[in-house]
Amino acid sequence: MKTQTISQFELLDTELLATVEGGGCTQQGAGKAVIKGMITGVIGGIPGGPLTMVVGYNFGAVGGAAAYLATCWW
Repeated sequence: MKTQTISQFELLDTELLATVEGGGCTQQGAGKAVIKGMITGVIGGIPGGPLTMVVGYNFGAVGGAAAYLATCWW
């Protein structure tokens, strides 16, 4: 991958902006988002006990995946 640095922002035009590429979304990034959601769900469920932790774990995974999907693909 070729990385180019834009140094003269005054000269930006449509053609130059059309060639700029972002970091992109990856399955690794999606996995990280799901795991972060799971961890957050478990920690949030601690006061409610083991059952609440399991529910938080599952909903956290779904929430992490949904947030990543919304950020990357919409």
